[in-house]
This record gives sequence, C-alpha cells and structure tokens, in this order.
Amino acid sequence: MLKRLNLRTIVAVSGATLVIAMASTMSLVVGARSERHFEREIGRALSETAFQMANKLDADMASRSRQISVLSKISAIGDWAEAQKVVDELHLKDSTLAWIGTVNTDGVVTASSGRVLLGANVSSRPVFHQGIKGHFIGDVHEAVLLAKLLPNPTGEPMKFVDVATPIRNDTGKTLGVLATHFSWGWARDVQVRPLQPQKRG
Repeated sequence: MLKRLNLRTIVAVSGATLVIAMASTMSLVVGARSERHFEREIGRALSETAFQMANKLDADMASRSRQISVLSKISAIGDWAEAQKVVDELHLKDSTLAWIGTVNTDGVVTASSGRVLLGANVSSRPVFHQGIKGHFIGDVHEAVLLAKLLPNPTGEPMKFVDVATPIRNDTGKTLGVLATHFSWGWARDVQVRPLQPQKRG
C-alpha cells in the first residue's frame, strides 16, 4: 500500500521529535527549574521550530513548483527528442531531482532523466493523471516504479514529492505532462537548517 503523508504533518512530527530529544538533554541541567516552567519552554521551542520549518518548506516547495511550471512552457519540452537533452541537463544540475521526464497524452514516458522508465506507461501514476488535468503538487510518498531503478546508497526507503504540470503547444493543445520526483532529502535539509547555529562573520 502506497504510504502518503502530508508535508506539514511530517514537518510537525519531525520538529516534535527533535525538541523532545533536546528536552531530554536539557532536563539534566535544569533540575532546579519548576516542571511547569520547563513545559512552557518546551512548548514554545516546539512551536517556534515547527513554524520555521513549515514556512521554509512552503517557500522551497513553491519555488520548485514555479520552476517546473516555467520549464513546461519552453518549446523544447514539447519536442520529445529535445526534451531528452533538457531533462538530462536538469538532472545533472539539480541534485534534488530524483527523476524528471515528459509523458505523452497516452501516459507513455517520452523523455526521461537517465532514460529511466523511458517508454514505460505511467498513466496510472498521480504525476500523470493529476498532471494532465493541471498543475499538481503531491504529498510525500515512497517510491513505487523507481524504487529499484534509481541509485539508493543509504538503503533506506526512497521518498519523493511529485510536481507535474501539463505541456501545451502555442495553440493551447495539451501534448502531455512534465513530471518530476523531488527527493525528500531536500526537505530534511530544510528541517535541520532552523536548528543550526548561525555562523558569525
């Protein structure tokens, strides 16, 4: 069964886990403080951390969404031979892109980074049946088709966030879908950033 989790839910849970870990350490040095004061401090820290994480994650996701929307309007994306060059170049430049490809209106992958899934029918996948209808941003999910096809040095379950959007020609006719899987790793970096101390110049 495909596991899907809301982005904000994952950020909140991650924030809670980190703050609880911090609380365990703090408890060793604040024994003289009242329990009620300690609980207030934990609650405040959790709230601030989760807020920072959620806002940063939203901003990063919005930026990636705009990037894919703009890219879909480039004429080369509608030409499958040219699209192959474009997606390969993008994949090389952006380490957060686990996979990017173009899909025709029949659901067949016509261009694909690293030629992974090239020629496969993905009409049953959300990136196609949602992306063909309009701009689509999915929730976090484990890899299905790509789990055994992409490098996975950590050995952990691969998780992606999908962004897909229709590819249209100059007359507005839908030619297919520009589909992407962003690695969940970039989101983990976003979660950690608010907890890192600021470097002083």
